[in-house]
Amino acid sequence: LKNIMDGLNYFIYKFPAVEKSKSMENYININKFLLENNFNRGDIIITFGGGVVGDISGFVASTYLRGIDFISVPTTLLSMIDSSVGGKNGINFMNLKNQIGSFYFPKYVHIDYSFLESLDERNINNGLAEIFKYSVLKDKDFFDYLKSSKNLDYEKVIYKSLNIKLEFVKDDEMDKGKRQKLNLGHTIGHGIESLSNYKLNHGESIGIGTIYMARASYRLGLAKDDFYKDLIKAYESHNLPTKFDFDTDNSGKMLLAALLNAANRNVNIKLIIDGMAYSSGILGNPWFMALTEMDNVQLKVYNPINPLKPWTAMGRMHDKYLIADRTAYILGGRNCFDYFLGDHNGYKNYDWDFLVY
Repeated sequence: LKNIMDGLNYFIYKFPAVEKSKSMENYININKFLLENNFNRGDIIITFGGGVVGDISGFVASTYLRGIDFISVPTTLLSMIDSSVGGKNGINFMNLKNQIGSFYFPKYVHIDYSFLESLDERNINNGLAEIFKYSVLKDKDFFDYLKSSKNLDYEKVIYKSLNIKLEFVKDDEMDKGKRQKLNLGHTIGHGIESLSNYKLNHGESIGIGTIYMARASYRLGLAKDDFYKDLIKAYESHNLPTKFDFDTDNSGKMLLAALLNAANRNVNIKLIIDGMAYSSGILGNPWFMALTEMDNVQLKVYNPINPLKPWTAMGRMHDKYLIADRTAYILGGRNCFDYFLGDHNGYKNYDWDFLVY
């Protein structure tokens, strides 16, 4: 960096590229750094790093002095094909991902493929899972190429991925319509990411979420074939995880972790939680109780002993929030996941719309 910036007046601010860095504390510290070094609207922020660095730096740029220019130089595969080009910036808040943020685009994005040489297999796969998502959404030939090739041409893969993302973003920058399809796998995926305490990275979590959604789509009759099996084989060929064990005392937190990923899209939310998780203390959780008071939330408690028994309904729902094509399922507890997304037929007894996010 010093060689690149030689002769220019510049300052360097460094922080760990970990999810915890997307915090209010770090956001304040960066703003203090800019202020102490007399940054003004004629200056520019250049971000070097992956999604964490880009997310918080873009948010700072969008708010400091009501917005200053920034340039993004993504250094990971995931940030090259996803976070650096969508205009979404933000920080985590109260253990919720991207709860505070903005839509603000960089003036320029510089993608240097040589950065990929510095990444290990897991970091490459972190981006590859999102690339598979693009192929599932738009291009079967692209999916077949990813599935069958052991030595991917990443210049070709990145270019293809960016063009697919552009198709979804260009007419929906604010993420209120078509762009939301890019959230495939994210409702459950963000919950998995949080529930794993970030031992699973973003791409791995979204990949698993995409498999769950693909399988549920087939079992609900929304997909013509059992494509999820091809997806599992493709992931396995690239050493990507394909499942997550929800058999944990904290499984009820899945609801809390995933909720606002869907709620912030102004969807009609149907929360489903199995009776055992419901009775194990989550009822007393203040976040959970707040959810039941939201106008666009309907809670249904699943009975794992007798799944065909009628639901117990809580919460409330107003007709004005019933948007038929924007329904999100958020599931809690292993029994609930197994029953609705696993190898069971109980889903046939319920006539619920399902949005594959």
